[in-house]
Amino acid sequence: LTTVLSDANRYQDLPTVILGDLNTVYFRTKQTFDLLGASDFQTKPYEGASFRKVLLLRKKLDWIWTRKIEILDSGLREDIEASDHRPLWAQLRWRSQPN
Repeated sequence: LTTVLSDANRYQDLPTVILGDLNTVYFRTKQTFDLLGASDFQTKPYEGASFRKVLLLRKKLDWIWTRKIEILDSGLREDIEASDHRPLWAQLRWRSQPN
């Protein structure tokens, strides 16, 4: 994640989306939120667990984080079972820039 953020922060003026399986299990959730929040990324938490395996106790591992893009809504598709991860979706709106 630090490598991805390092690259994303080279383009801080551009709208940016970071998404996917961030392996936020146990203590890593706070670390992930702290790292992304420090670079002005935001997320909209969704209801439910994105990972179905019993071993990991149905955790939220998948996230959509944005900078300069508003997350209007987000959620999980629980009716699709093509993977051990449920598909995560988001409705986004480009934030208008001054001038």
